[in-house]
Amino acid sequence: MQMIRSDCNYMPVVYLFCLVLCHCLIFSCSIGPRVMQDKKVQNSRIWNCEPMADDALKEGNYETSIEHHLRFLKNDPENGLALYHLGYAYGQMGDHLSEIVYYKKAIDSEFIDNDGIFFNLGMAYAETGQPENAVLSFKRALTVNPGNTDTLCELGMVYRQMNNYELAEETFTKATLIDPDLIKARFGLSIVYFEEGLLRDAFLELKQILKADPANKDARALLDYIINKD
Repeated sequence: MQMIRSDCNYMPVVYLFCLVLCHCLIFSCSIGPRVMQDKKVQNSRIWNCEPMADDALKEGNYETSIEHHLRFLKNDPENGLALYHLGYAYGQMGDHLSEIVYYKKAIDSEFIDNDGIFFNLGMAYAETGQPENAVLSFKRALTVNPGNTDTLCELGMVYRQMNNYELAEETFTKATLIDPDLIKARFGLSIVYFEEGLLRDAFLELKQILKADPANKDARALLDYIINKD
């Protein structure tokens, strides 16, 4: 999935920084982690899943887990926990369209009391080139858990991909206010500033990153470019 703005007018080395950002930060969701929660009490309902299916899932045996979950769901087709786990397993297999289908079924079954399912759905939408739906999913995750900095960063990443720099800046800034030492948020903010031409602001964010993590190669490379730009 293309993460670079089509109207990028920067020099090749800047384009490389955009690539670094996309692969290392802005769309970590291209290989990105999902939240695999095992919360069995949702919406005052106790959800039970098939133990063998969950054991296979925890062991990373996703094909077996999918088989067991599908079999289990034949007898309990609205089991939100099983639907959620099935979506997660498909996502780990790289089948993000099926991942989306089963997350949505879990949500329709009222498996909605934690932010993880909405976070995962947002990640899957982003990976399948549906940024508008990703935004809606991340925002719904934030209604459940407003202080989740991972969700804020992913939302900022999607806004940046959509060239909505104002909202990207606002969202990354919220994450830094919650956790001033969150390098992912500060690096995202520095890239947004950089692409907006606000080099002084980008410089200050990168200095903050390097103060906390002197060995951060991406921040160092972009800072050096800014310093030597003229």
